[in-house]
Amino acid sequence: MSAELEKLANLDGVTGLCHHRGGIILWQRLPDTLTKDSAAALCATVSKAFISYHSAERTLREAYLEFSSHSVLVIARPPASPDQPPREFLTVLLCDRAAVAEAAKVGESFWRSE
Repeated sequence: MSAELEKLANLDGVTGLCHHRGGIILWQRLPDTLTKDSAAALCATVSKAFISYHSAERTLREAYLEFSSHSVLVIARPPASPDQPPREFLTVLLCDRAAVAEAAKVGESFWRSE
């Protein structure tokens, strides 16, 4: 797979990564604590949220959700046309808030290389 995905998955503070279209996971590196079914459900939920925001004319490119012990950073691939919602995503599982900026930078680099 892409060197950028490997780089992102191996960053300090990153515990998991899914490259997906909706709930269809194209590439993954999951922590032992997350099953494939749970990852697919997370990815489907992320996709639906981005589509909902787009339908409300509030297109998202990135979202960060922080929970008590882990966080989730989602980086959307820019759609081909501004009137379309994002359909492809990198969902990054984090255990360290300090990793957010670097993860976002590497994620954007991955989309530019595609």
